[in-house]
Amino acid sequence: FEHEMYKEYIMNTMSARQAADINILLAGPKYSHVLAEAGRILNLDPYYKKYNWENVLVEGNKIQKYQDHYYFVTQNWISVPWVYYNVGIFDKLGLSEPKTEEDLYNLVKTLKANGYEGIALGTMVPNYAEHFISGFLPRFITRNEFQDLMFCYQKNYQGIKWNDPRILDAFKNFKKWVDDEIFVKGMNGMDDSIARSLFINGKAAMYQGGSWVPGLLISEAPNLKFNAFLYPQIKKDIPVTTDAIMCNGYVVSADTKYPDACGEFLNFMLSHESQKLFLKEYGIFPTRRDFSEDELKSLVNETQLKIINSPGLYETTDSLQIWLTPDIMEPYLRILQEVISGQLTPEDAVNQLEKNVEEARSKN
Repeated sequence: FEHEMYKEYIMNTMSARQAADINILLAGPKYSHVLAEAGRILNLDPYYKKYNWENVLVEGNKIQKYQDHYYFVTQNWISVPWVYYNVGIFDKLGLSEPKTEEDLYNLVKTLKANGYEGIALGTMVPNYAEHFISGFLPRFITRNEFQDLMFCYQKNYQGIKWNDPRILDAFKNFKKWVDDEIFVKGMNGMDDSIARSLFINGKAAMYQGGSWVPGLLISEAPNLKFNAFLYPQIKKDIPVTTDAIMCNGYVVSADTKYPDACGEFLNFMLSHESQKLFLKEYGIFPTRRDFSEDELKSLVNETQLKIINSPGLYETTDSLQIWLTPDIMEPYLRILQEVISGQLTPEDAVNQLEKNVEEARSKN
């Protein structure tokens, strides 16, 4: 249901009043907010009250509200990006998780001296370039400022601008990492499966991905011992944070003849029992926050537990890709790739981004 054709199908069937009673959508205003404004989906406030969802589900659901009402409820959350590393290679070379940018540079230097590459990241699929910025840009601006950027499409937006000097610094630093080969060369010509293959085969000691990666590694390389870290602190006054992206969830068609049955079904899908199955079978992190530490330890591996328990996970939603409208997001992803390839300077990139946002805002 993350496929573009599925998104188009859902929006079209909603418009034509031919949708199913319950539909799965990506989070963010370009989906549920549009449908709520058009009166095509139900206000879920009664469900949140009846089933006590507001008190048991992760906090990120609150940011999905439209005009202070719930129209969307999250099925699961993800966290991106994480840097996964080969524990065997790190142990052999006496390496540890980097705490500073200097640590990361020294780590990659040692890896290269011993025949290994640094971080495998494939940006042929532009989404993975966005994953990088989601983890990198918050090292230069505050969490609240990053949160503001998700609303930059709104007409009366007063938050940080894309050509702010600190965002320019982030792009310059990003390009420096690319040029200094912190990443495996050729990232724009590499998709995610190739990047993960370099990691699994021991050519790259690290690999960037999301919270879903442990499940993939366990199935594709069951003997590989791995762990994960967040990008290190770069600015002394900006602490290391991570995110919880309310990725996929449910909306109920306004035309349903069975609103009570829809509520019962959704409550079952969000129940402790069902969420436990999602977590155990697929490694999908539950939208419920009432799992005990002992339960989590019995259901996930050490790396997954580390991600679930990382600071800030339940505070906000940090995915520009989900939130920003296509007329902003599509140029944004293209611009990131052009910065990587050297076709655009960081200065030109941030100015283009701000110009695109201003044009989109004027049409909103």
